[in-house]
Amino acid sequence: SSVLSIILSNILVPDEFVFVTIFSTICIIYAAFILIVGIMRVHDYSFSKFLLTTVLSIIAMMIIVFLLFIVFMLAQQVYGFVLTLVNEITYG
Repeated sequence: SSVLSIILSNILVPDEFVFVTIFSTICIIYAAFILIVGIMRVHDYSFSKFLLTTVLSIIAMMIIVFLLFIVFMLAQQVYGFVLTLVNEITYG
């Protein structure tokens, strides 16, 4: 879709770029539909179960990112503390 958009953007005038945007949007919606139907068929899910597992997966990803952020902040604080401690021992 993006390759076609690049090619058409060099051929069409700026007023006709709306057609490229519409085509790109239709392609994205179709790909999402195929992905949803594929997941539902492979896992034998109903649409409600698909939505539930998708929402739970997104929530789990957000929790993991939050925990990684907390670990990164803690590691940064420990590094700062150790650096301050070394400086105090060295110069004190």
